[in-house]
Formats: sequence, structure tokens, C-alpha cells
Amino acid sequence: MVRSAIIIADAESFIVRGIAMKLQGVDVSTKYSEPEEYEIKKIEDSAELLILYMEDSIYENTDMLKYLNSMCTVKGKMLALIGSKAEHDHAKKILDERVVWECFERPLEMDLFLKKVRDFSSDMTIESRKKSILIVDDDLDYMHMIREWLKDLYKVSMVNSGLQAITWLAKNKVDLILLDYEMPVTSGPQ
Repeated sequence: MVRSAIIIADAESFIVRGIAMKLQGVDVSTKYSEPEEYEIKKIEDSAELLILYMEDSIYENTDMLKYLNSMCTVKGKMLALIGSKAEHDHAKKILDERVVWECFERPLEMDLFLKKVRDFSSDMTIESRKKSILIVDDDLDYMHMIREWLKDLYKVSMVNSGLQAITWLAKNKVDLILLDYEMPVTSGPQ
């Protein structure tokens, strides 16, 4: 369950205050932030979940969306979007799908929103928020040693040939590849 959230909105309007009050009623502490990078930076470490109440200025503020995407990716935070379908679609063009936890349409169905927030499990999402690394090496002992070093902080996948790497990459996304330069059959550069 979420223990703390930041609500990011143009103004601390009646609706935003209402969302905060309802969240506090289910034991989620909340803070409010304007959609400005310097404001969010002051309090970003104090919350597990960021709730973006989307309106015109947020919808148009691609720099702020890019900042939120980067910050959520680096710090393992998740975003809940509250807005219209068009606003969600626009935001999803900028935001990585791994940082968007849920999208809620306005007008907000409060009971559903609160149920989802209560069901949100930090443990469940920690694994999905980890960056992924693919190790490509023909030395199995080396690969397993590297995997042991990295497995607590990253999702680590391993393949032992260049051809397996190409096949794996056709079906999966990865943030970083640790690649052996000299391998038989298909080398690293190939």
C-alpha cells in the first residue's frame, strides 16, 4: 500500500484538496506541488507515488513531463495520471510505460481510485521499476559472476552468443547491454 503521495497540479483547487483529503482518509499522507521542476525536486523523495492531475498547462508542459519521466526512472517512483483520454495519450508519448502506474479519467471515480491506491504494492512494483541489463558473453562463469553482482539492483538476463542476443532483443527491451567483443560465430560488433 502507498504510504505517501505527491499531487502535482496547476493549482491546489477544490478537486485537488478533495483528492488529498480522501487519500489521507485511507492513511496516505499527501503533499501538493505545482508542475515546476524546482518545486517537485524539493519534495520528490518524500513520496512513493506521484499523482499528476492533468490540465492544460500540464498537458502542454513537455519539459516537466520529461523531468518526471527521468526522475521516476532514476528514483524508482511511479506516476498515476488523472485526466482525459487525450491527455493520457499525449503524456504516454513522453513518459516511459514503466513509470506510468495507472491512468484515471476525469471525472475521477473516487472509490475505484482509492481501491487501486490501497492495492498498490511497493514490493510488486519494485521489480518492474528496475532497469534491465542483458549480459552477452560466451564465458558462463563470468556471466554468472556479473549477474550475482547486479541482480539486487537490476533485472539481469543472460545469453551466451551473439545470435541468442539478437533473438532475445527482438522480443525484449533492455536498458544496458554488457557485450563481449570477441565471441565465436557472431562477434560483439556484428
